[in-house]
Amino acid sequence: MKKTYILILLIVAIIAFMVSYLVRQESTEEKLDKPVSKPNVISQAEMKVLPSGFDQEKWQKEHDKKMAQHEQFWLSFLADSDLKAMNSKPTYLETYRDYIYYEGCVSIISNILNNMDPYLFTLRRNQSINELPLVQQQALEKRLSKCIQLSDFSHRRYDADAAHVQLKKRYEAISPKTANEQQLARALKLIQDFKTTRNKLTSAERGQNIDHQLYYDLYSMRRELQNQRPKPTTIFGGYNESDQLIVDQLNSQIAEIDQRILDNKHIDTAQVAELNAEVKRLIGELQRVVVNTLSSDAYLAVYELIEKQTSEDNMQSLEAKFTGGIQLIPKEYEAYLIPILVHFRACELSHPCGQESLLVEQQCLNFRNEKASQACGSDLIDFYLDYYLSPNQLFDVEYVLSEGYSS
Repeated sequence: MKKTYILILLIVAIIAFMVSYLVRQESTEEKLDKPVSKPNVISQAEMKVLPSGFDQEKWQKEHDKKMAQHEQFWLSFLADSDLKAMNSKPTYLETYRDYIYYEGCVSIISNILNNMDPYLFTLRRNQSINELPLVQQQALEKRLSKCIQLSDFSHRRYDADAAHVQLKKRYEAISPKTANEQQLARALKLIQDFKTTRNKLTSAERGQNIDHQLYYDLYSMRRELQNQRPKPTTIFGGYNESDQLIVDQLNSQIAEIDQRILDNKHIDTAQVAELNAEVKRLIGELQRVVVNTLSSDAYLAVYELIEKQTSEDNMQSLEAKFTGGIQLIPKEYEAYLIPILVHFRACELSHPCGQESLLVEQQCLNFRNEKASQACGSDLIDFYLDYYLSPNQLFDVEYVLSEGYSS
């Protein structure tokens, strides 16, 4: 009886062990089947965008070799013999796009020429290229090679800014032939005329000194009075009663000098009025470019102008044209949606928006955006649809494109 009881206990223990083992196996399989909350971006990117015939092992070896060399001397990359020669008979549009591309190269090439990591000011602070998803590493490698190619240091002038100027001269030396190229050339001239006229207006509004020696003397007196200010007696910058009287007296004298400086200015009001009228005319011309041009490059060039000048009052009417004059997009979403709307419009005008385009590369290498790696190797519009726009935001963009630009 005792033996039978022991046998039963042994059988129960074996069954319990087997059940426990099977449960653990099923649990492990379930965990493997479930997507992790934070997927491995690098491995996903490898599976997503690696082109057919791509030799991953070869690329990694070459990449590691270059990294080892450049850590010692980045300038050696300028002697890369595999760089493709520049097109000897490019079109006006091709050379213009090379010039625009190089704007993302100036800091990279300047770093190399100063024997520093080319990506020092490109990546976020304390970020290493090896920490990036593979697709972004590849995009940076590709950009670096093209930047070096476009630098064209065959003339032995090792200066990134000089190379950028040379690229501008390159497209300006070619006559625009197609209708789109001619529209682009006219838009670029309008932009240059606007910048020149606006600078003249700023100078005219400041006026000119009638007596230059008096101007220098007055500023010298002003500095002397400022130097006579007593030091604050409190941590909040306050003065005791006697010092406050001195400060008030000095401020009154400084105010008198400031008025004398203004009285010594001559402002040509007729010239100011004339330049103001010309600025308004040029803004009107640029507005027509935004709405009517079929050149995506002209359209993007005007948008770049307002991106850099949005704080100026006279740019607001021009900026409004990028939403077709429609106030559909709420103010709090403008900074988020308008750049996307502009890219939709540029793609609609047949601007390159595919996997190899500059617009995609810029999104891919936008390291402030955690979704940036998803743009690498993607179509630009698909990237926005998949990772940015809600249905309501997409409605806003489509409404502006269909109603604003057609009105």
